[in-house]
Amino acid sequence: MRRKIIALLVVSLGAVLVYSFAPASLTPQGRVVLAILFVAAALWLSEVLPLFITSFIIAFLLIVWGGFGTQQVFRPFFDPIIVLFLGGFILARAFSKYKLDQLISQRILRVVGRRTNVVMFALMGLSVTLSMWMSNTASAALLLPISTEILLASRVAKDDRLWKRFPLAVAYAATLGGLGTVIGSPPNALAQRFLQEGGVEVSFVDWMVYMLPLVVVLLPIILLVLTLLFRSEVETLEIHHRELPTLDLKAKVVAAVTVLSMLLWLTGEQTGLSSYVVALIPIIIFFTFDLLGEDDLKVLHWETLILFGGGITLGEAVSASGVDVFIADSLATLITGLAPLVLLMVTAFVGLIMTVVASNTGAAVLMMPIVMGLAGQLGLDPLPMVLVTTCGVSLDFILPVGTPPSALAYSTGQIRTDEMARAGLVLTVFVILVPALYAYWVF
Repeated sequence: MRRKIIALLVVSLGAVLVYSFAPASLTPQGRVVLAILFVAAALWLSEVLPLFITSFIIAFLLIVWGGFGTQQVFRPFFDPIIVLFLGGFILARAFSKYKLDQLISQRILRVVGRRTNVVMFALMGLSVTLSMWMSNTASAALLLPISTEILLASRVAKDDRLWKRFPLAVAYAATLGGLGTVIGSPPNALAQRFLQEGGVEVSFVDWMVYMLPLVVVLLPIILLVLTLLFRSEVETLEIHHRELPTLDLKAKVVAAVTVLSMLLWLTGEQTGLSSYVVALIPIIIFFTFDLLGEDDLKVLHWETLILFGGGITLGEAVSASGVDVFIADSLATLITGLAPLVLLMVTAFVGLIMTVVASNTGAAVLMMPIVMGLAGQLGLDPLPMVLVTTCGVSLDFILPVGTPPSALAYSTGQIRTDEMARAGLVLTVFVILVPALYAYWVF
């Protein structure tokens, strides 16, 4: 408690100093928003308070100190993007409750054979696929025990490096898979929202078209890096298949609604239904017909949705007050003259550094409005810069605290921090280089 009070006092003092010494070119409201931006950055990066509480603090300060209206501040807390992610959470909860994730996993593992790298790549592909439609944490939590079970059944020696390679492969693939769809990871939805605010429309299908090639390229790179760093003489594995769960009527309905939702997300331009409206379908059906209940609603990640709302509110305030233009002007003077490719690499690197010290969602909340403003100031298309930033803030493979899947892999007790850091640092080169080259060539 004492540490928290001291931290809050330091942040408060910092906010006062930022307000007092803010450039005269900013309006009085702009100076307040700059100070609030400092508060948000300090609290989100330090995590001295729960991230969602910081969102409430932002809303409070914008109204009481910044002079913004309550409608203007609170409206983003039920922004359409919030509904989209809520629908994704509901689908993931139903999938898990009726064990559809286990069924899919077991069926795929039945057909992949016994070769070590093939089995590992199948687990990675499965992890990527599941993470596109459910949380990467849930995907990793499901597949890590399966990967451990395979190694145990194959009687792999405890000192063999497969015990390090398999958990890292599943975890890193889960993190990577989150890039594949708008609902795969919170930074994706935030990126789409800020692009939309800047007049760039990116549909559900558009996002997949842009990001899936990156996922496809980076997945075998992860496999190759982990195979080279954690070599093993074990070439074949024994897979003991568990009894597949049976699907009752409710589970079949959940599967059907999930497939329907995916199809409607993928055919939005043809049906005229936005991805936000489609997200309401599983919510309405599952709770109307008692496939999910109030207890299921209570375990959803509401704190993430509140964090979203605070981030969108802050982003709109930064834009409305002109702070984004001020920050973009300041950054533009530093990077003027950089080649476009170098600029993209720097953007990815800054996003990666931000997420090393903060959650990927918190880093995205801080980075997106600044990147949008910077692109406008430099006269560049914001889309490639935002996509590269999304990759940077999402793909932190270096430390266990970087992403929940990495933390789960570390919790197996098989991987030391320095081993994860070594693999993560090698992959970081590709995380920065591949998205930057892709965005440079495509856009």
